[in-house]
Amino acid sequence: SGEIWERVEGWFDMAAAPGNNSRDEEDAEDLEEMRREWSWLESELRGGTLHPKTSGSDEEDNVGSSVGSHMAVMFFRQVVFTHMDCQSLNILTPAAPEEGDTTNENNEKEKEEAPIKLIDFEYASYNARATDVGNTFCEHCDMNNLVPKYEDQYPEPEAQDFFLRRYVSAADPSLALRLDGEAVEGGEKEDMWKDFLSTARREVGKHALISHLGWAVWAMAQKRRGCGIEFDYGKYAQIRMEGYRLFKGWFWPKTSKGSGFSAK
Repeated sequence: SGEIWERVEGWFDMAAAPGNNSRDEEDAEDLEEMRREWSWLESELRGGTLHPKTSGSDEEDNVGSSVGSHMAVMFFRQVVFTHMDCQSLNILTPAAPEEGDTTNENNEKEKEEAPIKLIDFEYASYNARATDVGNTFCEHCDMNNLVPKYEDQYPEPEAQDFFLRRYVSAADPSLALRLDGEAVEGGEKEDMWKDFLSTARREVGKHALISHLGWAVWAMAQKRRGCGIEFDYGKYAQIRMEGYRLFKGWFWPKTSKGSGFSAK
């Protein structure tokens, strides 16, 4: 069902450990809110996660009415190996040649053809695809500088569709071919990408809440540990909870409630 659930439980334990922080009481209140939300989120998402080779017979309640929607849920809830921290600081791109360097006329071509590399697999584990993609979409917002503008920086539907189509084509070419057009009655073909992508965006958005809440708990754990790195973990926890509440309003509008998260 995905390893992120157990990992975050460990972060909760670390964050709740006794310490000398003068804000212990306020931190405890913040952690209590996080714990309530984590339990709710787990009840909503954990039971519907699929292993790659399992049948979807028990997942019908989570599936939209169309074939494309069904495929999206089945695909993005599959448990696969995930990076879980795919953000700008963990992506290596080929270095540009220094200005005036004429020693290799093919430098630019070599740069274009060189592979992009992911680094820092510290948090890699087996999870639902949607959890990893949701985390990547969250990282489009300026988390590293603690100034995310979620409504402006979270990918627009068109950008999400661009990414998701290419993700599916690379991860499961046979599924992409089916979505390109499947014969229906009368011999015509039906493009199923529209329903697939609409449902995929919703699945990814819901699983993005795992990213926001999980990293908020992680930040509280790092704050408690006092790991000696100059980074405002309290502020980071605060902005991730702000993102969590905003996204909950987007993807679960009937259950969303405001709250005053106080970590600093």
